[in-house]
Amino acid sequence: MFETIRAALPSDFQTLRCSKATLVHLSHTLEDMILSRSIPAMLFTGFQESSYWRSESERYQQISGVARMVCIFVGAPLPEDTSADYIQVALGEDDPLRQEWFVLVLSNVFSAVLCGLDRIDPGILDDSMRQFDTVWSFDPKIVSLVIDVVMSTAQEYVPEKASMLREARSSYAIGHPDPDIIGHFIYEMIRFEEETSRSLFQVQRDQNLLLERELLISTVARTFLDLAVSDLDIAIDSALMAIGDFAKVDRILLFHLPYDEDTLRISHQWCQDRLEEIAGDVFADEIPDILPHMLPVHWDRQANAPAGVAGLAAAAAALGMPAVALRDLSSSGRRQGLLIFASTSHRDWSEHDIYLIDNLAEILIGRLEQRRVELALRESEERFEKVVESIAPYVYVYSILYNGEVDKLYNSPTVENLLGYPVQNILNDFDFWDSLVHPEDLPMAKGMFYRILQGESGQGEYRMRRSDGEYVWVEDVVRVVPGRGKWKYIVYGAINDISERKRNAEIEAESQRLALALESERALGEARNHFMLVVSHEYRTPLSIIMTSASLLEDYYDRMSVQGRKERLLTIRRQVELLRDMMDELAVVVRADMGRLDFKPLPTDLVSLCMQMRDELLVMIGTDYQIDVVGPEYHPMAKLDPGLLRHIIANLLSNAIKYSPAGSRVRVFVHFDAQQIRLSVTDQGRGIPEEDQSRLFQPFVRGSNVQDTGGTGLGLKVVKDCAELHGGTVSFVTQPGQGTTFTVTLPFVLVPDELSGL
Repeated sequence: MFETIRAALPSDFQTLRCSKATLVHLSHTLEDMILSRSIPAMLFTGFQESSYWRSESERYQQISGVARMVCIFVGAPLPEDTSADYIQVALGEDDPLRQEWFVLVLSNVFSAVLCGLDRIDPGILDDSMRQFDTVWSFDPKIVSLVIDVVMSTAQEYVPEKASMLREARSSYAIGHPDPDIIGHFIYEMIRFEEETSRSLFQVQRDQNLLLERELLISTVARTFLDLAVSDLDIAIDSALMAIGDFAKVDRILLFHLPYDEDTLRISHQWCQDRLEEIAGDVFADEIPDILPHMLPVHWDRQANAPAGVAGLAAAAAALGMPAVALRDLSSSGRRQGLLIFASTSHRDWSEHDIYLIDNLAEILIGRLEQRRVELALRESEERFEKVVESIAPYVYVYSILYNGEVDKLYNSPTVENLLGYPVQNILNDFDFWDSLVHPEDLPMAKGMFYRILQGESGQGEYRMRRSDGEYVWVEDVVRVVPGRGKWKYIVYGAINDISERKRNAEIEAESQRLALALESERALGEARNHFMLVVSHEYRTPLSIIMTSASLLEDYYDRMSVQGRKERLLTIRRQVELLRDMMDELAVVVRADMGRLDFKPLPTDLVSLCMQMRDELLVMIGTDYQIDVVGPEYHPMAKLDPGLLRHIIANLLSNAIKYSPAGSRVRVFVHFDAQQIRLSVTDQGRGIPEEDQSRLFQPFVRGSNVQDTGGTGLGLKVVKDCAELHGGTVSFVTQPGQGTTFTVTLPFVLVPDELSGL
């Protein structure tokens, strides 16, 4: 059809390129002339898709009620609608009319044809902006040609309707139209094109504005990416200026609520050059009233402000800001501030303005929250550092990986105060730390670190060299806990300077040493005095006996029998031997205290020595006591000092007899095992009072229950000194009133049989 019309037109005729929206409007113009004037007519129309019918069905029902015949050519069958009186022609897929849009009017008042050929441009996404090459004509000749085309097409698709269409066509004579109708059509075409152009221009301008707006918001948002907190204020000032200029507002005020305060104050503001900045505490009285129920709100003049913000609106108007838009800055239920856009005159806040406010608010919320978190974190770190400093001069944290490597996580900077070295030296180099440890303490420190690698907590004390070369004593307390992920253990350590404590401990130790020395000197003085008393007492008795016996011999020698003289001489000899033994014991104690007591081990049969000394003692004391010596049948030879052993055995047996009642039994046990010899002497005597047991091996100390029995108080001291020279010990078990067992434990060094006689 399009080509038929164009071929019939003059060769210099220019087709019109118009949008689908214009084509639809021109179609409606022709159809509206039928409707508005109730003109009986035949109407032929064709459109490409049945979807157009859904928006136009009611219109065509109205047209079919006025026109006598409506014939619709479509690319696909229309939905069934029996209420409309029209003929439907569904075109085949390859029919050229499927690509065309047309309207053909045949009436006695006017006849016209409008036809558009779709340019099919896939780059146009908006259906209303699809482009059509368009021709139109009121020429009877051209209209007749087009009628022949559509009648032929109808004959092909709906032959049963052909006679009806021919009969209807014959009812109308095609003549020249009223000039008023042609003028109206041309006017509508020109008017609609102008409106469309203006609309397109506005749309383009709006799109450009939207693009500029999005570019501005994107630029502002990127400005805040990866921004240091120290640069945040400058970025906010720049953002307010850029948004203010673009939105053409007069003022932008940012009220910020610091994380550690509860009062909103202006932290940033921007205004046009003709205006001056306002005080930071403005609206201090009005803002608290609106915060509890703050929502995004705006007003074009004070009189139109919502009731909840009436006080703020009045205060803003008094400052020359009658039109205000508010947006609160909240994150996770916490209000961080308030954003205000203000105008010095009446202003209707558009969706464009609100969009800018909302996006700027969202950008600021994120950054202000980040600053709040970073400031809170910084304060928390400062508090942590202060806590760390109060706990220890140096705190460290490091992780131990599964491969044994160490990853240092934290070193408190206070280590510089402790050692005088920069913290980075210690943080980056374990060998540097080791180089500071005193060489004598390094093995202990390394051993401690090895145990830490095994997951053991602990503590240690060692010396470290300061940067000035001086050494300080430190206490290193470590706690090791299980790690997670790649960390096998997490190590928490605290190092304290204990130099002062060490000095105080040294002073205390020296004080204690001096006190002990003083006490020892005092005790020595008391011991000397006690010794003099004991010697004067113990030595007086044998000396008196010697003097008495000597006087009797001198005065009555001639009168005594030979037996009497022998008894007196034997008494003198025994008392001299007693004095000699007492002097020997005293000498042993003195030499032991001076470290000059000799230890001369020889192959010794301890069991035989015990039996020998038992027999010697029984000769001296008679048969009032029974002394049993119990030992193995085979007497092993051991490397012992027989002289020292005689002192041990003599004193233990002497005490057992001395402090046991007549007729008592004393038992001596000698036991050998792989490494030790145990010599035990058990009596049936008085036992040792509990209050005397702790001082039993001190010189000149005797039990409180034996003061009626003679003795020097040196015997057990001699036993202890002689046993310790062998590398042995002395112990006892006692029960008052039932007896005591003393046990001497000596190292057993076996002498082979072939060497025992040497």
